Amino acid sequence: MKNKTLIYIGIVLLIVAGAAFFFFKKKNSGTSTASDAGSADSNSSKFLDLNDTDSIVSNLSVSDKTALKKWIKNIKSWVKNNDKWKSSTIQQSAESREWTYSQALVLSALWQMYATDKVITRAQYDQYESELNSLKN
Repeated sequence: MKNKTLIYIGIVLLIVAGAAFFFFKKKNSGTSTASDAGSADSNSSKFLDLNDTDSIVSNLSVSDKTALKKWIKNIKSWVKNNDKWKSSTIQQSAESREWTYSQALVLSALWQMYATDKVITRAQYDQYESELNSLKN
């Protein structure tokens, strides 16, 4: 009888320890500090996916990422509807630079930020183009 009681106590202690472990692990993983956020942003190139425009944008030093993403979304919509933009044009640009389609799409959006919206300068456009060129998997 005494052995069974010890076994039950041991099982209960293991369950409590396991629950406490998961509780504290989840609690600690849900919090972040300002320094954590900054380090995640500065190390974002570790998560670079050259086939994902959001990943590419996060790896550029563009200050207005929202405007850039808006232009990307617009161009994607125009390509889909075969209105103003053609995917073949973007693909040709990508191939000529040995880039992915997504990199060329981001460059097209950057050009619109320069030429149409005038929210970036030509020097900034050239800088971002250079950054795009330097992104490698």
